[in-house]
Amino acid sequence: MKNILMFLLVSLLLLQSCTEEESNDLKGQLAAMKSTRDSLNAEIEKIEAKLSVNEVKTVAVEVLKLKKSEFTKYVNMQSVVYSDRNSNLSTKMAGVVTKVNVEPGDFVKEGQILIELDNSIQLRRLAEAKNRFEFIETIYNKQKSIWDKKVGSEIEYLKAKNDYETMQKSIALIEEEIDMLKLKAPFSGTVDMVNAKIGEAISPGLGAIMMSSASNLEARTEFPENYFNYIKKGMDVIISFPDLDAEPQNLKITSISEAINSKNRTMTAITKLPSIKDVKSNMTCVAKFAVYRADSTIVVPVNLVQKDKDRYYVFVADKDKKGNSISTKRYVTLGEDYNDKVEILSGLKEGDLMITYGINDVKENSSIEVSQVVENSNY
Repeated sequence: MKNILMFLLVSLLLLQSCTEEESNDLKGQLAAMKSTRDSLNAEIEKIEAKLSVNEVKTVAVEVLKLKKSEFTKYVNMQSVVYSDRNSNLSTKMAGVVTKVNVEPGDFVKEGQILIELDNSIQLRRLAEAKNRFEFIETIYNKQKSIWDKKVGSEIEYLKAKNDYETMQKSIALIEEEIDMLKLKAPFSGTVDMVNAKIGEAISPGLGAIMMSSASNLEARTEFPENYFNYIKKGMDVIISFPDLDAEPQNLKITSISEAINSKNRTMTAITKLPSIKDVKSNMTCVAKFAVYRADSTIVVPVNLVQKDKDRYYVFVADKDKKGNSISTKRYVTLGEDYNDKVEILSGLKEGDLMITYGINDVKENSSIEVSQVVENSNY
């Protein structure tokens, strides 16, 4: 029994020894393979680096040939159409309405009677005055005939003449009063609203009829006071009507208010409007003011300008010493901008080829191939 146990123990020790030797051998093989792998990777990287130096990637680009042009910056401001013939009419005297001769929407001419008030009392006074006038006129004519013959009393003639002239004035005054009981159109236009009704008593100051006219219209624009040095009387302005199928009007500012509104710090620009179909008083419109203009300058699309820290630049197509086409970073100074264009004050000149298409694929001194040249005026 002891011999058997001894045999098993020796066998177990021999097996363990073999296993440890085999494990150590595998570890050695793995370390050698890793070393070989690292060496190969290093060699691969060196070869790839050499290949990347020798391979030059050429980028296809399109360029914009720059040319000086006129540049104008506009400011758009909402405006309102105003008419000095947009009136709330009232009678000159108090009275009861007896006739309403118009309805909303009617077109009336200047002087047309719109409303009539009760004039029965004035008519009776007028009839009495005319009766008295006939008697006074008869006496005056007789006294005048006698006086013309150098006969009779001068005092009686003068008294008859005074009574005659006074009665004429009294009749004229009554007739004027009767006329004041009629509300007449002060201008030709459209009746917008009728507030008076037959049988109602109305008085001066209470609006009876609203009238408007499409003539003598003007656009009034309230602009911030910081534009005072830019918006002046006589300068060009473009007035457009977004809600109408009407062409924009190229006009000039008629006047500028002298005072600044203390509540909203604005000033008012007034522009007289020509006759335009369907334009109504109180309609909104847009006034476009040219606040900056350059007669000849370089202008480029603003989306082609990039920023490098605190400096702006664009890429232009250029040539290297060997005559190859390359991209060059050109730092620029920006001026005014409007819509999608910006003025270039320095850094570019007329004739330069600024890269447009392919701009995201180029860097400083990238090899490029110009596939198309676009003129400045067509971009």
